[in-house]
Amino acid sequence: MAWRGTVLIIGDLIVLTLFSMLGRGSHGLTLGVVDIARTGLPFAAAWLVVNLVSGGFRSRPEPPSPGATALQVIARYAVAGPLALVGRSLWLDRPIPASFAAVALSTSLTLLVAWRVLLAWWCTRAGTGGARRPEGVR
Repeated sequence: MAWRGTVLIIGDLIVLTLFSMLGRGSHGLTLGVVDIARTGLPFAAAWLVVNLVSGGFRSRPEPPSPGATALQVIARYAVAGPLALVGRSLWLDRPIPASFAAVALSTSLTLLVAWRVLLAWWCTRAGTGGARRPEGVR
Protein backbone atom coordinates (compact mmCIF):
# COMPACT_ATOMS: atom_id res chain seq x y z
CA MET A 1 0.00 0.00 0.00
CA ALA A 2 1.44 3.34 -1.00
CA TRP A 3 1.92 6.20 1.41
CA ARG A 4 -1.46 7.85 0.80
CA GLY A 5 -3.37 4.73 1.79
CA THR A 6 -1.27 4.37 4.91
CA VAL A 7 -1.71 8.05 5.78
CA LEU A 8 -5.48 7.74 5.33
CA ILE A 9 -5.74 4.68 7.57
CA ILE A 10 -3.60 6.21 10.31
CA GLY A 11 -5.41 9.55 10.10
CA ASP A 12 -8.83 7.90 10.15
CA LEU A 13 -7.90 5.86 13.22
CA ILE A 14 -6.59 8.96 14.99
CA VAL A 15 -9.82 10.83 14.18
CA LEU A 16 -12.00 7.96 15.39
CA THR A 17 -9.91 7.72 18.57
CA LEU A 18 -10.46 11.45 19.11
CA PHE A 19 -14.18 10.89 18.52
CA SER A 20 -14.20 8.19 21.22
CA MET A 21 -12.27 10.40 23.63
CA LEU A 22 -14.63 13.34 23.05
CA GLY A 23 -17.68 11.17 23.60
CA ARG A 24 -16.38 9.52 26.74
CA GLY A 25 -15.04 12.80 28.09
CA SER A 26 -18.35 14.59 27.53
CA HIS A 27 -20.02 12.02 29.78
CA GLY A 28 -17.32 12.11 32.45
CA LEU A 29 -16.23 8.55 31.65
CA THR A 30 -12.69 7.26 32.05
CA LEU A 31 -10.23 7.84 29.22
CA GLY A 32 -8.13 4.71 29.58
CA VAL A 33 -6.76 3.14 26.42
CA VAL A 34 -8.94 0.03 26.77
CA ASP A 35 -12.05 2.13 27.44
CA ILE A 36 -11.40 4.36 24.41
CA ALA A 37 -10.71 1.33 22.20
CA ARG A 38 -13.85 -0.43 23.41
CA THR A 39 -15.96 2.62 22.63
CA GLY A 40 -14.46 3.28 19.22
CA LEU A 41 -13.91 -0.25 17.94
CA PRO A 42 -17.30 -0.68 16.21
CA PHE A 43 -16.88 2.66 14.42
CA ALA A 44 -13.29 1.98 13.39
CA ALA A 45 -14.05 -1.57 12.26
CA ALA A 46 -17.05 -0.53 10.14
CA TRP A 47 -15.16 2.42 8.61
CA LEU A 48 -12.09 0.31 7.79
CA VAL A 49 -14.11 -2.52 6.24
CA VAL A 50 -16.25 -0.21 4.09
CA ASN A 51 -13.16 1.67 2.87
CA LEU A 52 -11.19 -1.49 2.16
CA VAL A 53 -14.08 -2.92 0.15
CA SER A 54 -14.90 0.33 -1.69
CA GLY A 55 -11.33 1.44 -2.44
CA GLY A 56 -11.31 4.29 0.05
CA PHE A 57 -7.66 3.65 0.93
CA ARG A 58 -6.47 3.08 -2.63
CA SER A 59 -3.70 5.40 -3.72
CA ARG A 60 -4.31 7.38 -6.86
CA PRO A 61 -1.96 9.42 -9.03
CA GLU A 62 -3.81 12.57 -7.98
CA PRO A 63 -6.02 13.03 -4.92
CA PRO A 64 -9.64 14.05 -5.44
CA SER A 65 -10.57 17.68 -4.87
CA PRO A 66 -11.67 18.64 -1.36
CA GLY A 67 -15.31 18.73 -2.52
CA ALA A 68 -15.10 15.30 -4.12
CA THR A 69 -13.37 14.02 -1.00
CA ALA A 70 -16.22 15.23 1.20
CA LEU A 71 -18.79 13.51 -1.02
CA GLN A 72 -16.78 10.26 -1.00
CA VAL A 73 -16.55 10.27 2.80
CA ILE A 74 -20.27 10.96 3.15
CA ALA A 75 -21.17 8.17 0.70
CA ARG A 76 -18.96 5.65 2.47
CA TYR A 77 -20.16 6.74 5.90
CA ALA A 78 -23.77 6.26 4.80
CA VAL A 79 -22.88 2.55 4.86
CA ALA A 80 -20.27 2.48 7.64
CA GLY A 81 -22.24 4.56 10.16
CA PRO A 82 -25.26 2.27 10.42
CA LEU A 83 -22.93 -0.77 10.41
CA ALA A 84 -21.06 0.78 13.34
CA LEU A 85 -24.29 1.24 15.28
CA VAL A 86 -25.36 -2.36 14.66
CA GLY A 87 -21.88 -3.55 15.65
CA ARG A 88 -21.96 -1.45 18.81
CA SER A 89 -25.40 -2.78 19.72
CA LEU A 90 -24.20 -6.37 19.28
CA TRP A 91 -20.89 -5.64 21.04
CA LEU A 92 -22.62 -4.17 24.10
CA ASP A 93 -25.70 -6.43 23.85
CA ARG A 94 -28.06 -3.48 24.18
CA PRO A 95 -30.10 -1.22 21.91
CA ILE A 96 -28.66 2.07 20.72
CA PRO A 97 -30.69 5.12 21.79
CA ALA A 98 -31.70 7.41 18.91
CA SER A 99 -30.07 10.39 20.64
CA PHE A 100 -26.75 8.53 20.85
CA ALA A 101 -27.03 7.47 17.20
CA ALA A 102 -27.69 11.03 16.03
CA VAL A 103 -24.83 12.57 18.01
CA ALA A 104 -22.34 9.76 17.36
CA LEU A 105 -22.99 9.60 13.62
CA SER A 106 -22.95 13.36 13.07
CA THR A 107 -19.84 13.91 15.20
CA SER A 108 -17.79 11.07 13.75
CA LEU A 109 -18.83 11.98 10.20
CA THR A 110 -17.93 15.64 10.73
CA LEU A 111 -14.49 14.71 12.07
CA LEU A 112 -13.80 12.29 9.21
CA VAL A 113 -14.91 14.78 6.55
CA ALA A 114 -12.85 17.58 8.11
CA TRP A 115 -9.70 15.46 8.28
CA ARG A 116 -10.01 14.03 4.78
CA VAL A 117 -10.90 17.39 3.20
CA LEU A 118 -7.97 19.06 4.97
CA LEU A 119 -5.62 16.38 3.64
CA ALA A 120 -7.00 16.71 0.09
CA TRP A 121 -6.62 20.48 0.26
CA TRP A 122 -3.07 20.19 1.57
CA CYS A 123 -2.06 17.64 -1.09
CA THR A 124 -3.46 19.85 -3.83
CA ARG A 125 -1.84 23.00 -2.44
CA ALA A 126 1.51 21.35 -1.73
CA GLY A 127 1.62 19.74 -5.15
CA THR A 128 1.95 16.25 -3.70
CA GLY A 129 -0.02 14.56 -6.40
CA GLY A 130 -2.59 17.32 -6.55
CA ALA A 131 -3.51 19.73 -9.29
CA ARG A 132 -0.78 20.39 -11.80
CA ARG A 133 0.61 23.89 -12.05
CA PRO A 134 0.93 25.48 -15.50
CA GLU A 135 4.34 25.39 -17.14
CA GLY A 136 6.71 28.03 -15.78
CA VAL A 137 4.69 28.66 -12.60
CA ARG A 138 6.43 27.76 -9.34
